[in-house]
Amino acid sequence: AVAYVVLNRVARRIRGTDVCEVVWAPHQFSWTRHPTPIRDGQAWRQAWQIATLVLEQAVPNPVGPADHYHADRISVRIH
Repeated sequence: AVAYVVLNRVARRIRGTDVCEVVWAPHQFSWTRHPTPIRDGQAWRQAWQIATLVLEQAVPNPVGPADHYHADRISVRIH
């Protein structure tokens, strides 16, 4: 789903004109604030395969035209 949100942003030129610009745009994805290298070769290959399938549109798009999402596991405390 996140991969398709990224592609939708690229198509609409929201926060960038290519995948890398969109992903690394400030404050767009929490994991880019403190990136951790993937040291697990199998995990890296699986991520690469998923990205390839999405770029080839070989898997269904579960988000339609959505260009934003909300992760329920992320919460903000307001005092």
